[in-house]
Amino acid sequence: MDPMLPQQDSSSRPSSYARDKTDDLCEECGMWPKVLTAEGFRHPFCSKTCAKKYRHAITTVTPPSPTQDLCLGCGLRPKSTADGYQYPHCSRSCARQWPLLAQDCALPGCKVPITGAFGGYCSTAHSDQARRPNVLHKPRQPVAGPSSAQPHRLLAPVELRHYSRSAPTSPVNRILFYDKNARYYGFTNFSYHPVTYRGNTYPTSEHLFQSFKVCVSRSVDLVF
Repeated sequence: MDPMLPQQDSSSRPSSYARDKTDDLCEECGMWPKVLTAEGFRHPFCSKTCAKKYRHAITTVTPPSPTQDLCLGCGLRPKSTADGYQYPHCSRSCARQWPLLAQDCALPGCKVPITGAFGGYCSTAHSDQARRPNVLHKPRQPVAGPSSAQPHRLLAPVELRHYSRSAPTSPVNRILFYDKNARYYGFTNFSYHPVTYRGNTYPTSEHLFQSFKVCVSRSVDLVF
């Protein structure tokens, strides 16, 4: 156990203990700020007591029964229950790190709710099975954030224009690039926006790219 953690029990602290709402809270009790050392390192717990409780819970975890609901965040610990209400996460820390994922497993035919532990799948077996050939994936649905009542809308993709160096019917050698009035056009070599680099202004990003060739190779033969 880290000697820098305070010795007192988190439950016995006075009510006047200063709380900083902007800091991350203890990953065990979720009530007090994490300990910050003089070197600037922030421990994941508020005290040694909470650190011991967390370690004990991890080392003594038993396989859940088929009827036991696990946290929708970590997928390792049971959901928290208070005043007769069962919360979707095991702690406040999991609720902040993994918002409620109201989705089923991405593997077609599986209706088990997913957690944040298997990358969109309900288990490691389904995650491995999805990587095999000939497995179709379900379309992903927008996920509602913890502070939003409505699901996040997916941004529309940037409009692209197709340009082909060969015949229009050719399926190969097709180049995709942004339209002049589309977003992010200024980040392409087709843009005519000036670029400032180390105090020097270049007419376009292509001019800056060509200048790098001269600086590195010391030859103007590579510039075109």
